[in-house]
Amino acid sequence: MEALFYRHLMKYTIVFTAILLFISCNNESDQKYNPEIVQTIHVDLSKVSDEINMSDYFSGISYMPLRSPDGVPVGRVRKILVHDRYLGLYDEAANRVWIYSKNGGYVNNILIPEGRGPGEVTHLTDVILSGDDLIHALGAFKIVVYNLNGEFIREVNFDFFIYRFTYLDDDLYVGYAGNSLNTQIRNADSGKNLFFFGSDGEIIKSAVPIPEGREQMRLMVASKFPTYNNVKKFYPHLSDTIYSINSDVVAPRYVLDYGDHSIPEKVFSKRQQYSRIPHEWVEFREKELIEKDYVINLFFFNETRRYVHFRVGTGSSQYNVIHDKVTEETKVGPRRFTNDIDYAFVPFIYESSDDALYTIIEAGDLIRELNHIYENEPGLYAHPNTQNLVNLANSLKEGSNPVLQVLHFKE
Repeated sequence: MEALFYRHLMKYTIVFTAILLFISCNNESDQKYNPEIVQTIHVDLSKVSDEINMSDYFSGISYMPLRSPDGVPVGRVRKILVHDRYLGLYDEAANRVWIYSKNGGYVNNILIPEGRGPGEVTHLTDVILSGDDLIHALGAFKIVVYNLNGEFIREVNFDFFIYRFTYLDDDLYVGYAGNSLNTQIRNADSGKNLFFFGSDGEIIKSAVPIPEGREQMRLMVASKFPTYNNVKKFYPHLSDTIYSINSDVVAPRYVLDYGDHSIPEKVFSKRQQYSRIPHEWVEFREKELIEKDYVINLFFFNETRRYVHFRVGTGSSQYNVIHDKVTEETKVGPRRFTNDIDYAFVPFIYESSDDALYTIIEAGDLIRELNHIYENEPGLYAHPNTQNLVNLANSLKEGSNPVLQVLHFKE
Protein backbone atom coordinates (compact mmCIF):
# COMPACT_ATOMS: atom_id res chain seq x y z
CA MET A 1 0.00 0.00 0.00
CA GLU A 2 2.85 2.36 0.86
CA ALA A 3 4.56 1.57 -2.45
CA LEU A 4 1.34 2.33 -4.34
CA PHE A 5 1.03 5.68 -2.57
CA TYR A 6 4.55 6.70 -3.52
CA ARG A 7 4.03 5.61 -7.11
CA HIS A 8 0.96 7.85 -7.37
CA LEU A 9 2.82 10.67 -5.64
CA MET A 10 5.69 10.36 -8.11
CA LYS A 11 3.32 10.44 -11.09
CA TYR A 12 1.64 13.64 -9.95
CA THR A 13 5.01 15.18 -9.09
CA ILE A 14 6.22 14.45 -12.62
CA VAL A 15 3.03 15.87 -14.14
CA PHE A 16 3.20 19.03 -12.01
CA THR A 17 6.89 19.50 -12.75
CA ALA A 18 6.23 19.13 -16.48
CA ILE A 19 3.65 21.89 -16.35
CA LEU A 20 5.97 24.21 -14.42
CA LEU A 21 8.90 23.54 -16.74
CA PHE A 22 6.89 24.23 -19.84
CA ILE A 23 5.21 27.36 -18.49
CA SER A 24 8.54 28.74 -17.24
CA CYS A 25 9.84 28.49 -20.83
CA ASN A 26 6.75 30.19 -22.27
CA ASN A 27 6.14 33.27 -20.14
CA GLU A 28 4.36 35.11 -22.97
CA SER A 29 1.85 32.34 -23.58
CA ASP A 30 0.92 31.24 -20.07
CA GLN A 31 -1.49 34.16 -19.69
CA LYS A 32 -3.44 32.95 -22.73
CA TYR A 33 -3.83 29.35 -21.64
CA ASN A 34 -6.50 27.98 -19.35
CA PRO A 35 -5.11 24.53 -18.44
CA GLU A 36 -7.43 21.56 -18.32
CA ILE A 37 -7.69 19.47 -15.19
CA VAL A 38 -5.37 16.48 -15.25
CA GLN A 39 -7.60 13.41 -14.90
CA THR A 40 -6.43 9.96 -13.80
CA ILE A 41 -8.02 6.93 -15.47
CA HIS A 42 -7.60 3.84 -13.30
CA VAL A 43 -7.22 0.68 -15.36
CA ASP A 44 -7.58 -2.44 -13.18
CA LEU A 45 -6.14 -5.35 -15.15
CA SER A 46 -7.10 -7.74 -12.34
CA LYS A 47 -10.77 -7.18 -13.22
CA VAL A 48 -11.02 -7.94 -16.93
CA SER A 49 -14.51 -8.60 -18.31
CA ASP A 50 -15.04 -11.61 -20.53
CA GLU A 51 -16.28 -9.26 -23.24
CA ILE A 52 -17.21 -5.65 -24.00
CA ASN A 53 -20.42 -5.63 -26.04
CA MET A 54 -20.73 -3.08 -28.81
CA SER A 55 -24.44 -2.60 -28.08
CA ASP A 56 -23.60 -1.11 -24.67
CA TYR A 57 -21.89 1.85 -26.33
CA PHE A 58 -22.86 2.07 -29.99
CA SER A 59 -26.21 2.77 -31.65
CA GLY A 60 -25.20 1.18 -34.92
CA ILE A 61 -22.49 0.32 -37.43
CA SER A 62 -22.04 1.74 -40.93
CA TYR A 63 -20.12 0.02 -43.72
CA MET A 64 -18.67 1.83 -46.73
CA PRO A 65 -17.18 -0.31 -49.51
CA LEU A 66 -14.28 1.65 -50.93
CA ARG A 67 -14.51 2.27 -54.67
CA SER A 68 -11.52 3.18 -56.80
CA PRO A 69 -11.22 4.14 -60.49
CA ASP A 70 -9.69 2.21 -63.37
CA GLY A 71 -9.20 -0.94 -61.34
CA VAL A 72 -6.49 0.59 -59.14
CA PRO A 73 -6.75 -1.35 -55.87
CA VAL A 74 -6.78 0.21 -52.42
CA GLY A 75 -3.94 -1.55 -50.63
CA ARG A 76 -3.16 -2.08 -46.97
CA VAL A 77 -4.49 0.98 -45.10
CA ARG A 78 -2.01 2.10 -42.48
CA LYS A 79 -3.83 5.16 -41.17
CA ILE A 80 -7.29 6.76 -41.35
CA LEU A 81 -7.34 10.56 -41.64
CA VAL A 82 -10.56 12.08 -40.27
CA HIS A 83 -11.39 15.53 -41.68
CA ASP A 84 -14.45 17.81 -41.33
CA ARG A 85 -15.58 16.93 -44.87
CA TYR A 86 -13.37 14.07 -46.00
CA LEU A 87 -11.87 10.78 -44.96
CA GLY A 88 -8.32 10.04 -46.03
CA LEU A 89 -6.79 6.57 -46.15
CA TYR A 90 -3.01 6.22 -46.18
CA ASP A 91 -2.11 3.22 -48.35
CA GLU A 92 1.36 2.44 -47.03
CA ALA A 93 2.34 -0.14 -49.64
CA ALA A 94 1.58 2.19 -52.55
CA ASN A 95 2.67 5.52 -51.00
CA ARG A 96 -0.81 6.74 -51.86
CA VAL A 97 -3.55 8.68 -50.05
CA TRP A 98 -7.13 7.88 -50.98
CA ILE A 99 -9.69 10.64 -50.40
CA TYR A 100 -13.38 9.89 -49.83
CA SER A 101 -16.37 11.97 -48.79
CA LYS A 102 -17.84 11.36 -45.36
CA ASN A 103 -20.50 9.11 -46.94
CA GLY A 104 -17.89 7.00 -48.70
CA GLY A 105 -17.97 8.58 -52.16
CA TYR A 106 -14.69 8.50 -54.06
CA VAL A 107 -12.97 11.91 -54.46
CA ASN A 108 -9.38 11.34 -55.58
CA ASN A 109 -6.13 9.54 -54.84
CA ILE A 110 -2.75 11.21 -54.49
CA LEU A 111 0.53 9.41 -55.06
CA ILE A 112 3.44 10.58 -52.92
CA PRO A 113 6.45 9.99 -55.20
CA GLU A 114 9.56 8.37 -53.82
CA GLY A 115 12.90 10.06 -54.45
CA ARG A 116 15.03 13.05 -53.55
CA GLY A 117 13.70 15.59 -56.01
CA PRO A 118 11.07 18.33 -55.53
CA GLY A 119 7.82 16.86 -54.21
CA GLU A 120 9.48 13.50 -53.48
CA VAL A 121 10.38 11.82 -50.19
CA THR A 122 12.39 8.83 -49.05
CA HIS A 123 11.33 6.58 -46.16
CA LEU A 124 7.73 7.85 -45.96
CA THR A 125 6.63 7.37 -42.34
CA ASP A 126 3.47 9.45 -41.79
CA VAL A 127 0.70 11.32 -43.61
CA ILE A 128 -1.85 13.85 -42.34
CA LEU A 129 -4.82 15.70 -43.86
CA SER A 130 -5.08 19.26 -42.54
CA GLY A 131 -8.18 21.38 -42.15
CA ASP A 132 -7.22 23.51 -45.16
CA ASP A 133 -7.61 20.47 -47.45
CA LEU A 134 -3.90 19.77 -47.86
CA ILE A 135 -2.04 16.47 -47.61
CA HIS A 136 1.27 16.57 -45.74
CA ALA A 137 3.60 13.58 -46.09
CA LEU A 138 6.60 13.03 -43.81
CA GLY A 139 9.77 11.37 -45.07
CA ALA A 140 13.43 11.47 -44.10
CA PHE A 141 14.21 15.10 -43.19
CA LYS A 142 11.44 16.41 -45.45
CA ILE A 143 7.70 17.10 -45.57
CA VAL A 144 5.96 17.45 -48.94
CA VAL A 145 2.55 19.08 -49.32
CA TYR A 146 -0.10 18.35 -51.99
CA ASN A 147 -3.65 19.59 -52.53
CA LEU A 148 -6.58 17.25 -53.08
CA ASN A 149 -6.17 17.56 -56.85
CA GLY A 150 -2.75 15.96 -56.49
CA GLU A 151 -0.83 19.17 -57.24
CA PHE A 152 2.49 19.67 -55.46
CA ILE A 153 2.34 22.80 -53.28
CA ARG A 154 5.56 23.04 -51.28
CA GLU A 155 8.09 21.14 -49.23
CA VAL A 156 9.69 21.66 -45.84
CA ASN A 157 13.28 20.55 -45.19
CA PHE A 158 14.70 20.05 -41.68
CA ASP A 159 17.72 18.42 -40.03
CA PHE A 160 16.35 16.45 -37.05
CA PHE A 161 14.74 13.03 -36.58
CA ILE A 162 10.95 12.79 -36.29
CA TYR A 163 8.77 9.78 -37.03
CA ARG A 164 5.20 11.06 -36.57
CA PHE A 165 3.82 14.58 -36.89
CA THR A 166 0.77 16.81 -36.93
CA TYR A 167 -0.15 20.25 -38.24
CA LEU A 168 -1.49 23.16 -36.22
CA ASP A 169 -2.87 26.50 -37.38
CA ASP A 170 -0.60 29.29 -38.65
CA ASP A 171 1.66 26.98 -40.64
CA LEU A 172 3.04 25.24 -37.55
CA TYR A 173 4.13 21.60 -37.44
CA VAL A 174 4.71 19.41 -34.38
CA GLY A 175 6.99 16.40 -34.82
CA TYR A 176 7.49 13.40 -32.53
CA ALA A 177 11.10 12.23 -32.14
CA GLY A 178 10.23 8.71 -31.01
CA ASN A 179 12.64 8.98 -28.05
CA SER A 180 15.53 9.82 -30.41
CA LEU A 181 17.99 12.12 -28.63
CA ASN A 182 18.80 14.21 -31.74
CA THR A 183 22.25 14.98 -30.33
CA GLN A 184 23.25 16.70 -33.58
CA ILE A 185 20.98 19.70 -32.95
CA ARG A 186 21.46 22.53 -30.48
CA ASN A 187 21.59 21.66 -26.79
CA ALA A 188 18.32 23.38 -25.89
CA ASP A 189 16.35 20.99 -28.11
CA SER A 190 18.42 17.81 -27.97
CA GLY A 191 16.78 15.13 -25.86
CA LYS A 192 13.21 16.39 -26.39
CA ASN A 193 10.35 14.38 -27.88
CA LEU A 194 8.32 17.20 -29.46
CA PHE A 195 9.55 19.83 -31.90
CA PHE A 196 7.48 22.79 -33.06
CA PHE A 197 8.70 24.12 -36.41
CA GLY A 198 7.50 26.20 -39.32
CA SER A 199 7.69 25.94 -43.11
CA ASP A 200 11.33 27.03 -43.01
CA GLY A 201 12.21 23.85 -41.09
CA GLU A 202 13.66 25.76 -38.13
CA ILE A 203 12.74 24.64 -34.61
CA ILE A 204 10.68 27.27 -32.81
CA LYS A 205 10.50 25.42 -29.50
CA SER A 206 10.69 21.91 -28.09
CA ALA A 207 8.91 20.11 -25.26
CA VAL A 208 8.48 16.83 -23.35
CA PRO A 209 12.03 15.82 -22.39
CA ILE A 210 12.92 12.16 -22.99
CA PRO A 211 13.23 10.58 -19.51
CA GLU A 212 16.49 8.82 -18.75
CA GLY A 213 16.38 5.15 -19.63
CA ARG A 214 13.91 5.47 -22.52
CA GLU A 215 16.41 6.66 -25.15
CA GLN A 216 15.78 5.24 -28.64
CA MET A 217 12.94 2.98 -27.41
CA ARG A 218 9.94 3.54 -29.66
CA LEU A 219 6.64 2.04 -30.77
CA MET A 220 5.51 3.48 -34.09
CA VAL A 221 1.73 3.25 -33.91
CA ALA A 222 -0.23 4.87 -36.73
CA SER A 223 -1.39 7.99 -34.90
CA LYS A 224 0.52 9.69 -32.09
CA PHE A 225 -1.63 12.83 -32.32
CA PRO A 226 -5.34 11.92 -31.98
CA THR A 227 -7.78 14.83 -32.07
CA TYR A 228 -10.88 15.55 -30.05
CA ASN A 229 -12.91 18.79 -30.16
CA ASN A 230 -10.21 20.30 -32.40
CA VAL A 231 -7.58 19.74 -29.69
CA LYS A 232 -4.56 17.58 -30.50
CA LYS A 233 -3.50 14.94 -28.01
CA PHE A 234 -0.06 13.32 -27.80
CA TYR A 235 1.30 10.25 -26.02
CA PRO A 236 4.99 9.23 -25.96
CA HIS A 237 6.11 5.62 -25.74
CA LEU A 238 6.65 4.10 -22.27
CA SER A 239 4.79 6.95 -20.59
CA ASP A 240 1.43 6.89 -18.81
CA THR A 241 0.70 10.55 -19.58
CA ILE A 242 -1.51 11.85 -22.39
CA TYR A 243 -0.81 15.49 -23.29
CA SER A 244 -2.93 18.21 -24.87
CA ILE A 245 -1.18 20.38 -27.46
CA ASN A 246 -1.81 23.79 -28.90
CA SER A 247 0.51 26.37 -30.43
CA ASP A 248 1.29 27.83 -27.00
CA VAL A 249 1.44 24.98 -24.51
CA VAL A 250 1.90 21.25 -24.08
CA ALA A 251 0.16 20.15 -20.87
CA PRO A 252 -0.79 16.80 -19.30
CA ARG A 253 -4.48 15.93 -19.75
CA TYR A 254 -4.79 12.28 -18.67
CA VAL A 255 -2.70 9.95 -16.53
CA LEU A 256 -3.30 6.22 -17.10
CA ASP A 257 -2.85 4.29 -13.84
CA TYR A 258 -2.42 0.54 -14.36
CA GLY A 259 -1.82 -0.21 -10.68
CA ASP A 260 0.71 -3.00 -10.21
CA HIS A 261 1.12 -3.17 -13.99
CA SER A 262 2.42 0.42 -14.16
CA ILE A 263 6.15 0.64 -14.81
CA PRO A 264 7.94 2.02 -11.71
CA GLU A 265 10.33 4.85 -12.60
CA LYS A 266 13.16 3.08 -10.80
CA VAL A 267 13.08 0.29 -13.41
CA PHE A 268 14.60 2.59 -16.00
CA SER A 269 17.66 3.18 -13.85
CA LYS A 270 18.48 -0.50 -14.47
CA ARG A 271 18.98 0.09 -18.17
CA GLN A 272 22.58 1.11 -17.51
CA GLN A 273 23.20 -2.49 -16.40
CA TYR A 274 22.61 -3.61 -19.99
CA SER A 275 24.24 -2.46 -23.22
CA ARG A 276 25.31 1.20 -23.17
CA ILE A 277 24.59 1.48 -26.91
CA PRO A 278 21.25 3.34 -27.11
CA HIS A 279 19.80 1.24 -29.93
CA GLU A 280 20.51 -2.04 -28.12
CA TRP A 281 17.56 -2.01 -25.74
CA VAL A 282 15.98 -5.39 -26.55
CA GLU A 283 17.45 -7.31 -23.60
CA PHE A 284 16.48 -4.58 -21.13
CA ARG A 285 12.93 -4.54 -22.50
CA GLU A 286 12.65 -8.33 -22.29
CA LYS A 287 14.10 -8.76 -18.78
CA GLU A 288 12.84 -5.66 -16.98
CA LEU A 289 9.54 -4.86 -18.72
CA ILE A 290 8.06 -7.86 -20.53
CA GLU A 291 8.92 -10.51 -17.93
CA LYS A 292 7.45 -8.29 -15.18
CA ASP A 293 4.18 -7.99 -17.15
CA TYR A 294 4.13 -4.20 -17.05
CA VAL A 295 1.98 -2.25 -19.50
CA ILE A 296 4.56 -1.41 -22.15
CA ASN A 297 2.46 -0.54 -25.22
CA LEU A 298 -0.32 1.98 -25.80
CA PHE A 299 -1.48 1.12 -29.31
CA PHE A 300 -3.92 3.98 -29.77
CA PHE A 301 -5.82 6.55 -27.74
CA ASN A 302 -9.19 7.88 -28.92
CA GLU A 303 -11.39 10.45 -27.22
CA THR A 304 -15.00 11.21 -28.16
CA ARG A 305 -17.70 13.37 -26.58
CA ARG A 306 -18.49 10.88 -23.87
CA TYR A 307 -15.80 8.20 -23.98
CA VAL A 308 -12.08 7.63 -23.90
CA HIS A 309 -11.11 4.44 -25.70
CA PHE A 310 -7.68 2.85 -25.94
CA ARG A 311 -5.87 -0.48 -26.27
CA VAL A 312 -2.85 -1.45 -24.18
CA GLY A 313 -0.49 -4.39 -24.05
CA THR A 314 1.63 -6.04 -21.37
CA GLY A 315 4.26 -8.66 -21.97
CA SER A 316 1.58 -11.36 -22.15
CA SER A 317 -1.77 -9.85 -23.12
CA GLN A 318 -3.61 -7.01 -24.84
CA TYR A 319 -6.65 -5.23 -23.41
CA ASN A 320 -9.44 -3.08 -24.78
CA VAL A 321 -10.35 -0.20 -22.41
CA ILE A 322 -13.29 2.19 -22.53
CA HIS A 323 -13.79 5.00 -19.99
CA ASP A 324 -17.05 6.88 -19.53
CA LYS A 325 -16.24 10.56 -18.91
CA VAL A 326 -19.70 11.18 -17.38
CA THR A 327 -19.93 8.29 -14.90
CA GLU A 328 -16.11 7.94 -14.60
CA GLU A 329 -16.51 4.17 -14.97
CA THR A 330 -13.74 2.27 -16.73
CA LYS A 331 -14.29 -1.12 -18.31
CA VAL A 332 -11.43 -3.43 -19.30
CA GLY A 333 -11.98 -6.34 -21.65
CA PRO A 334 -10.25 -8.51 -24.25
CA ARG A 335 -8.39 -6.76 -27.02
CA ARG A 336 -11.44 -6.64 -29.30
CA PHE A 337 -15.08 -5.64 -28.79
CA THR A 338 -17.79 -8.31 -28.99
CA ASN A 339 -20.02 -7.48 -31.95
CA ASP A 340 -23.54 -8.16 -30.72
CA ILE A 341 -25.04 -5.66 -33.20
CA ASP A 342 -24.57 -7.48 -36.50
CA TYR A 343 -22.40 -10.33 -35.18
CA ALA A 344 -19.71 -9.98 -37.83
CA PHE A 345 -16.02 -9.30 -37.99
CA VAL A 346 -14.45 -7.04 -35.35
CA PRO A 347 -11.12 -5.52 -36.39
CA PHE A 348 -8.93 -3.28 -34.27
CA ILE A 349 -10.00 0.35 -34.03
CA TYR A 350 -7.77 2.86 -35.82
CA GLU A 351 -9.18 6.36 -35.45
CA SER A 352 -12.02 8.46 -34.01
CA SER A 353 -14.05 11.61 -34.51
CA ASP A 354 -16.00 13.38 -31.77
CA ASP A 355 -18.85 10.84 -31.96
CA ALA A 356 -17.62 7.73 -33.80
CA LEU A 357 -14.80 5.23 -34.18
CA TYR A 358 -13.33 4.23 -37.56
CA THR A 359 -11.56 1.13 -38.79
CA ILE A 360 -10.90 -0.93 -41.90
CA ILE A 361 -12.03 -4.48 -42.72
CA GLU A 362 -10.33 -6.42 -45.49
CA ALA A 363 -12.91 -7.83 -47.91
CA GLY A 364 -11.56 -11.38 -47.57
CA ASP A 365 -11.74 -11.23 -43.78
CA LEU A 366 -15.38 -10.11 -43.91
CA ILE A 367 -16.34 -12.88 -46.36
CA ARG A 368 -14.60 -15.57 -44.32
CA GLU A 369 -16.20 -14.39 -41.07
CA LEU A 370 -19.70 -14.50 -42.58
CA ASN A 371 -19.02 -17.96 -44.00
CA HIS A 372 -17.97 -19.06 -40.51
CA ILE A 373 -21.23 -17.71 -39.02
CA TYR A 374 -23.24 -19.42 -41.77
CA GLU A 375 -21.63 -22.80 -41.04
CA ASN A 376 -21.58 -22.60 -37.25
CA GLU A 377 -24.33 -20.21 -36.09
CA PRO A 378 -27.20 -20.27 -38.61
CA GLY A 379 -29.51 -18.45 -36.20
CA LEU A 380 -27.21 -15.43 -36.08
CA TYR A 381 -26.66 -15.61 -39.83
CA ALA A 382 -30.43 -15.27 -40.33
CA HIS A 383 -30.64 -12.18 -38.07
CA PRO A 384 -31.83 -9.13 -40.08
CA ASN A 385 -28.80 -7.05 -39.06
CA THR A 386 -26.45 -9.78 -40.23
CA GLN A 387 -28.36 -10.16 -43.49
CA ASN A 388 -27.67 -6.51 -44.31
CA LEU A 389 -23.99 -7.31 -44.04
CA VAL A 390 -24.40 -10.50 -46.07
CA ASN A 391 -25.84 -8.43 -48.90
CA LEU A 392 -22.73 -6.27 -48.79
CA ALA A 393 -20.42 -9.30 -48.73
CA ASN A 394 -22.21 -10.78 -51.76
CA SER A 395 -21.07 -7.73 -53.74
CA LEU A 396 -17.41 -8.34 -52.78
CA LYS A 397 -14.71 -10.78 -53.82
CA GLU A 398 -11.65 -12.00 -51.93
CA GLY A 399 -9.49 -9.37 -53.62
CA SER A 400 -11.96 -6.49 -53.45
CA ASN A 401 -11.02 -3.18 -51.86
CA PRO A 402 -11.31 -2.92 -48.06
CA VAL A 403 -14.50 -1.79 -46.35
CA LEU A 404 -14.58 1.21 -44.01
CA GLN A 405 -16.43 0.45 -40.75
CA VAL A 406 -17.82 3.30 -38.64
CA LEU A 407 -19.10 2.68 -35.10
CA HIS A 408 -21.58 5.36 -34.02
CA PHE A 409 -21.72 6.12 -30.30
CA LYS A 410 -25.06 6.42 -28.54
CA GLU A 411 -26.14 9.95 -27.72
